[in-house]
Amino acid sequence: NAPQICPHIDTSAFIARPSSTSSIAMLIRILTLLTLASTIASAFVVNHNKCATANHHHQCIETKLYGTVANRRDFLNKASSLLVGGVAATALLTVPQTADAKEQVVITPEEVSAAWKEVELELTDPRGGVAKLQKYIDEEDWENILSFTKEYDQFLRRGKWGRCKALLPPGPAAYGTMLGNNITFDLIGINKGARTKEQSQKECNRYLNELRTDLGLAIEQKKEVVYPSPAPVPK
Repeated sequence: NAPQICPHIDTSAFIARPSSTSSIAMLIRILTLLTLASTIASAFVVNHNKCATANHHHQCIETKLYGTVANRRDFLNKASSLLVGGVAATALLTVPQTADAKEQVVITPEEVSAAWKEVELELTDPRGGVAKLQKYIDEEDWENILSFTKEYDQFLRRGKWGRCKALLPPGPAAYGTMLGNNITFDLIGINKGARTKEQSQKECNRYLNELRTDLGLAIEQKKEVVYPSPAPVPK
């Protein structure tokens, strides 16, 4: 089954670990995830009217959210606030975890270079996803645009960019999660521009350029990787 495009917020902080966590903390986690799921679902009524902040590098995707119209940045801010609140609440009620509770990613120059190279190729290579989308848009191949964008979200955001994000320290990784959600919204915009009632090259190109910008920002995050200090040499 082809994966569906939808904004995925990183919820790994809520996954129960095999330790003594209180039932109250677990209940808060579940309620937070259910509230977040409801928030995400309500954000999928998309309207492509220009908003007042169109001079920002990202023009707005207006969404029906909390009974008002909000752009995708507002949505991400609210969703992030919800996640932070849930993490803070469960942190007060959860027994501290050991350092070995989560498998550590081995950060090496080779792994970092390989991970970011794959994202760069998607942006710059003639055989990459961005080039394919541009070709489909230029040819007004609406069917391929629709099918490709549905699959590309999982492949690019969760696969290629997810590999990079796992190598980032906590602060930049949180920003990386925001960029990943931006990528999802870019693909939603392209997909909507290719639907039967829309079929607009202008709209598709608009959000393809958004995707290029977000991938560029993601590539820049390579400099935020922190390499482990070398082990001390025994005397």
